[in-house]
Amino acid sequence: MINLIKAEISKIFSKKNIYILFLVMFVFVLLFNILYKTTFDDEGMMLGVNEDNQKTYLEEELKKLDYQNINEVDDYVSTKTELDVINLLDKYDKNSWQKTIINDKMKEVIYNINYYTYNLEDEDKLNETKRLYNDYIDNFTNDNWQYYVKADLEETNNKLLELNNILQNTVSNQEKEVINKKIEEQKLYLTALNYRLAKNISYQDGYLNAALDSYTGFGKLLIDYDLHDNSHDNKYEYQTNKENFYLAKYTIETTNNINKYNDLRGGLFNLFEEYEIFIILIIVIVAGSIVSEEFNKGTIKLLLIKPYTRLEILLSKLIACFITILITIAILIIMELIVGGLMFGIDSLNIPIVIYNFNTDSVNTYNVFVYLLISFVAKLPFYLIIMLLAFASSAIFTNTSLAIILTLTMYLASSLIKSLALNYNVEFMKYFITLNWNLEQYLFGHIPKYQYINLNFSIIIYATYFIILLILPFIIFNKKNIKNI
Repeated sequence: MINLIKAEISKIFSKKNIYILFLVMFVFVLLFNILYKTTFDDEGMMLGVNEDNQKTYLEEELKKLDYQNINEVDDYVSTKTELDVINLLDKYDKNSWQKTIINDKMKEVIYNINYYTYNLEDEDKLNETKRLYNDYIDNFTNDNWQYYVKADLEETNNKLLELNNILQNTVSNQEKEVINKKIEEQKLYLTALNYRLAKNISYQDGYLNAALDSYTGFGKLLIDYDLHDNSHDNKYEYQTNKENFYLAKYTIETTNNINKYNDLRGGLFNLFEEYEIFIILIIVIVAGSIVSEEFNKGTIKLLLIKPYTRLEILLSKLIACFITILITIAILIIMELIVGGLMFGIDSLNIPIVIYNFNTDSVNTYNVFVYLLISFVAKLPFYLIIMLLAFASSAIFTNTSLAIILTLTMYLASSLIKSLALNYNVEFMKYFITLNWNLEQYLFGHIPKYQYINLNFSIIIYATYFIILLILPFIIFNKKNIKNI
């Protein structure tokens, strides 16, 4: 039996098309790494795309408007404000913290200056607004981003005091619930602002600033979560928001850039997602031809005259297909280690893979290779069912092209089937193997997006298809009349 398996593996890796696929796979590994290298900065943030310069357009539009005309003054103020903002932005680096403050806070100040100058002429308010504007510029010049954090802290504390006072004078439980949510939101903002000061996180674009935005954004969604809504979609959304919230919190507290994917760690983390099509192609081509080719070439008779049963012959071929899956993934990992290591270095491997485990309600960290093993084990049932489908088609129809096309069609149609099931909420589609073959969706206590399935149900459906696809080719192959071939 072992000799049979060795012979089958030798046949597989003596074919040129396998090496061509490996070569194409290597080229794509190289291209993906180059793409990540050139489209993301050192912190893993996507490089900005050059935008159309509106400055000339706004200048021309401003010339057409007359602020002394009551019907045009509002447009004049708005257009001049946009132009003034662009002129101010041009003075600072595109990723500077000053740009964030200009967009978030100074637009209103600039608008008010123009409003009190051209629309509602008010010398006192104009001077007051100009003083505020100059204050902003002084802090920009002194690189004093902490000023804005402290100002926000003061404002947030004042809102908290105000809300607590309102709460004390509120009788209605419904109103109390609304106020309590607002209080929780302000506490969330307060924590984020304190994180910013404690971790020295300026408003400059970067992974820590992005993590703070995620922390407050997803935290607010958690506060607004409707506890009375027990729908599956609501629960799924809650899990997603909770996971993103705690991963952002982990990033802030540890300053580990866990969402950076333009490095070796990121390449390994996304290995199965980025290169799945190549794994599938190799599985389908090998399993879809391993039996049918024996019939097409007439070598099946030579196999049958050897001292092996038909069961042993078919089983050896199936085991060889499985070993090919393992070899393919091992080669893919080696390719990524070589290309990613040379391009990005290996230091990123020290940063763990971080996930939120809903079974334990905690953040878990894993070495990248341990996580890769977990992902592979979760993916393996999917790869096996694809392999069995191609193998069964090859044994039943003894036609390589038909086996490959049939299996690839099923694989490509799986996305459409999933989309139809989700969009139209079709319950009977839960019996389709394509909605159950990905056990990754259940990892770490996650609930699937499709509401009609769960882990136990998917295991039963998977086992049913698996047994059918495993037994059927053996029965048919055992009954085939080889003499007429």
